[in-house]
Amino acid sequence: MSLASTSAPAEAACADDDSDDDSDLALPHLPSATSALHPVHTVDITAHSYWTYRGVLSWTTSSHILFAPLTSTFSPTESSSAPDLRREWIKTSILENAESGSVPVSPKSVYRLAHFLELDALKSIALSAIKSNLCASNVLQELLGETASAYEEIREVEMKYALGNWAEVKKQEGAKELLGRMDDGSTEGILLKLAMGLCL
Repeated sequence: MSLASTSAPAEAACADDDSDDDSDLALPHLPSATSALHPVHTVDITAHSYWTYRGVLSWTTSSHILFAPLTSTFSPTESSSAPDLRREWIKTSILENAESGSVPVSPKSVYRLAHFLELDALKSIALSAIKSNLCASNVLQELLGETASAYEEIREVEMKYALGNWAEVKKQEGAKELLGRMDDGSTEGILLKLAMGLCL
């Protein structure tokens, strides 16, 4: 069965700054059902991005998936925001992988869809990709994101990284402000504030 779409619906759940809808800005429109060379069955995708589904379906047949970096790994400049820089990275990657047709997808989006489809092996791959994107400058931002709030496994990986690298994490600009945004009663907030020496 083929999928065709002229747009990529926004992800309904955990729609944070790492959506595969960014790929729409770098790719031409797909053929419609009337212009396709082969019979096409249209499937309306309402809860996840078309590109996330495309990446996951490709993985099920090839065991290959290409991940884009998390938005939080990009440092904004005077002329470009972090999401803008991520979109530029995606465009460049698409050109570099034109022969294979691989489109980089968000590891957080893939994790959410793999969780929904109960693809444990792919969940583990996506979780590893998320972990590999963590650094001292973005881990607190990721902990405050909707994806970490919704999925305990991701939250635990990010907490472990934050506490294991606390000497560097606490030096980051805005660390106290980010901690202040955490619910004072949350386990994560208490542990991080204990580590920072604010709650003894």
